[in-house]
Parts: sequence; structure tokens; C-alpha cells
Amino acid sequence: MVTGWQHKANSIGFSILLGIVVLAPLPFGANRPFFWFLISALLGVLLLFWAATALASRNNIPAIVEVPFAKFKIEAGLLLVLLAWFLLQAAPLAPESWQHPVWATTAPDLSGSTAAVSATPDATMDGWVRLLGYGGVFFLAMQYGRNRNRARLALWGVALSGIAYGLYGLVIQLGGFDTILWYRRWAYHDSLTATFVNRNSFAAFGGIALICCVAALTRVERRVNRLTGQEDRGDYLERLSAQGLPLVLGAIVILTAILLSQSRAGLLATALGFMVLYLCRRWRDWERRRIGGRERQSRWRSAPLFLALGLIAVVAISGAATWKRLDRETVDDPGGRINIYNVTLKAIADRPLLGHGLGSYRWVFEGYRTPALQRASIIDKAHNSYLDFAFEAGVPAFLVLMALYGRLFIRCLNGVRRRQQDYIYPAVSVAAATLLASHSMVDFPLQIPAVTIVFLFLFGIGFAQSWSSQTP
Repeated sequence: MVTGWQHKANSIGFSILLGIVVLAPLPFGANRPFFWFLISALLGVLLLFWAATALASRNNIPAIVEVPFAKFKIEAGLLLVLLAWFLLQAAPLAPESWQHPVWATTAPDLSGSTAAVSATPDATMDGWVRLLGYGGVFFLAMQYGRNRNRARLALWGVALSGIAYGLYGLVIQLGGFDTILWYRRWAYHDSLTATFVNRNSFAAFGGIALICCVAALTRVERRVNRLTGQEDRGDYLERLSAQGLPLVLGAIVILTAILLSQSRAGLLATALGFMVLYLCRRWRDWERRRIGGRERQSRWRSAPLFLALGLIAVVAISGAATWKRLDRETVDDPGGRINIYNVTLKAIADRPLLGHGLGSYRWVFEGYRTPALQRASIIDKAHNSYLDFAFEAGVPAFLVLMALYGRLFIRCLNGVRRRQQDYIYPAVSVAAATLLASHSMVDFPLQIPAVTIVFLFLFGIGFAQSWSSQTP
């Protein structure tokens, strides 16, 4: 049984975590060292707070440790393997045959003390801290998000923050201010980026927030449907309008912002995420009918038609620039991105097992640059997160990451099938994961800290809600 102080401790911890998540996009998507390390420090303090409350509750551990270790021991093991490997990459302890070739060209007095598997040990340690922080976000979201009320607040928190950032972006873009916070914008002057620097990064964040908006609207509709009589359509529409209209307007705001970002990949990935969310809902309804459930059918069945008409109107008004970009070649610099992929694959083939070091892409890629890529001043990302990670970490570590991601994804997918009431939380996780997995094939959304923090926050809650509330 949860005592008063334990419930309060959980509420305080969750509120701080939610605050970190919704504020992470504010300072340039947290894609600056100062902001990222500030977030890491806050997460570290929050983890210590959670651990202290767990120790203080050792006679009533389930009150704080809401998801026992047995539920995620394999996933934790895979994460520890990655953390151990990146420490080894950065440490000057590896056998000489494992050391990166760059150290062979370093002065002997320096190479003897710094030679490592990674070409950039300092950047690898920075990446290690970032990965540890991401693990902390998922762990805390999993522990706090097992409670259905906190899970609901998380869904609304991300949805409302997305609306707020979308409104800010619309004001900046339509008002012609051309700024990010109080700085003059230095890139993407014709695209909406809100508080992000890159339009694709905002589109990825906006897509996740839009999914949360629609998921929250789904919960509102189901609740209204249960509260009103089957024949009392007037009461149903009145309640639905009062409770759902703000979310509908918010979804329109976010969608308009995504379209004005002119991100082709972001728009298409968002559409794919929505398709998956819709299929999850239909699958859940089919499962209920298959097992003989007699739940009253929702009167929201005509909503897809009205939603589709609304989206067409918004696209017609706001999406002209995006469709023009969709008509152009697949990459901004003709042949540029394909050339980057080819060069990255060659670099992976040179060190397939050990990688070049986490965080080393920008520096090591310069040694592989071809004449076809001379027009670009700096190439610091592969514009494909899978190739980027395999380049830096090596193929074995990449497979470990995919195994970790796959296990979490399948657990949430099973949650959609098994949960009776709160399936929407694992469904949101599955939809967001699909959105980012597809977007990451042509861009780098998960390399922007704010996007990854929001995603792992929702993923942790979806994981925690993926088994029955009756199961310990």
C-alpha cells in the first residue's frame, strides 16, 4: 500500500521529469553542450532522489519500484553492454591492434598516452554521458508511468507542449521575425523551426506531439461515449465539443506548423506514425470483438472522414511549399546525400567490428571526403541514423541497439493487444517509434537530444503500461 509520503515523492519526481521533458526543446532542442549537460545533471539528481525514496521504502518497495527489475532485466543488460563498449572505446587500454589508425599518425609521446579504439575519446565520453542520460529518462518514465493517472498527465503534457511550441513557431514564421528565441536565425529562413535549428528536427518533435494530441482526443471521445446514452446524440456532441475541441484546434496548430516547416521526411514520417496509431486502435477493437467483448461501439466512426477533410484543407492552405519540395530531387544537394551514404558505408567496411568511436563522425569523415562532396563545408552527420551509429559504434554494437529497440517495440505492441483500458499508451509508443524509425532513414531526429528525450519518455510509459494493471 502506498503511504502519503511515498505517493507525494512519486508525484514530485514525476512532475520534475515532466518539466524536463517539456522544456527540453526550448533551448535549441537541447542540442548544445551546456544545455545537454544541464539536463544530464538534473536527471542524475532525479535518479538519486528516486533511489533515496526507494531505500527509504525498503519495507514497502512496490510503492516506489513500480516496475520490478525482472520486467526489464534483458533490456537493462543490453544497455549495459552498450555502455561498457563505449567506455572501452574511449579508454586508452585497448590492445594496439584495436586502436584507431588515426593514432598511428600522432606524435609518439602523445599516442602512447591517448591511443584508443575511438578516434575521438573525449567525444566518445560525451556520447556515453548522453546515452546514460537517455537511459535515465526511460527508467524514470517507466517507474513513474506505471501509474495510469501519471501516464495520462504525460500524454497531455507532451500534447500541450507541442501545441505551445507550434504556436510559437507560427507566430515567428507568419510574423516574419526570423528568430530563434532572442537570436537571429542563421539557417532555414523560409521554414518554420520553432525553437529548433533544423526544420526536420522540429517536424519530428511536432509529429510525436500530434500523435499525443490525437491519442488524448481518442481518450476523451471514449469517455464521453461511455457517459452519454446511446440515443442522446445531442448530449454526446455537446460534451465532445466542450472537451475535445481544444485538442482538435491544437492538432490543427501542430499540423500547420509541420507543413510550414517544409520537412518532406517529417511530413511523411508523421503520416506513417498516424497510420500505425490508427491500425493499433482498429487492432485493439478487433481483439475485443474476437474474444467476445460487448463494449458499445464508438460513435466516432465517421471521424476519419471529417479528419481527412480537415487535413486536406490545412494542406491546401499551408502546405504549398512542402509539396514544391516534394516535387524536387530527394536531396537538397543533387547526389549529395547518396554520396554521403556511399562514403559512410566504405568507412564502416574499414572498421566493421570496432567502429570509429561514438561521436567521431564529423572528424573521421573528413578523411573519407570525396571530390563530389567538396561543396559542403562541414558534414557532421550521415543523414541516416542507422549508418551513423554503425560508423561510430561498429556493427556488433549496432545490432545490440537494434535488439534493445526491437524488444521494447514488441513489448509495446503486445501491450496494444493485451490491454483492455489503457492500450493507448503502448499504442502511442509504437506510433512514435515507427515515426522516428522511418524518419531516421533519411535524417537524424534521434541525434537531437530533445526529440530523443520526449520519445524515450513516452516509450518508457508505454513499456510500463504494456501489461495488465492486475499483474504485479
